[in-house]
Amino acid sequence: GIPCALSRGSNSSTQQTAQTVDHSEVLFAAPEYDIRPGDTAKVTRFGKLREFEVLGNPDVYATHQEIHLKERDLA
Repeated sequence: GIPCALSRGSNSSTQQTAQTVDHSEVLFAAPEYDIRPGDTAKVTRFGKLREFEVLGNPDVYATHQEIHLKERDLA
C-alpha cells in the first residue's frame, strides 16, 4: 500500500537448460519508509502483480528514495 513509481532498468537473458530472464529496476518511494536489502517488493502495475528482491540499501534523499530491485523469471 505504498505509493511509488517504477523505472525500468537493465534487461538481460541467458540460455542454459531453461531460458532465464533477469530484470533490474528502480522503485521510487517516499523517504520515510524503512526498506532493507533482501526485502520483497510486490508491485502491481497495469493490473499485474510482480515480485522483486531489494538489492542493497536504498539511496535516500530529502524528497524520495531510490530502491534497486531485481526480478528473476523463467521464460
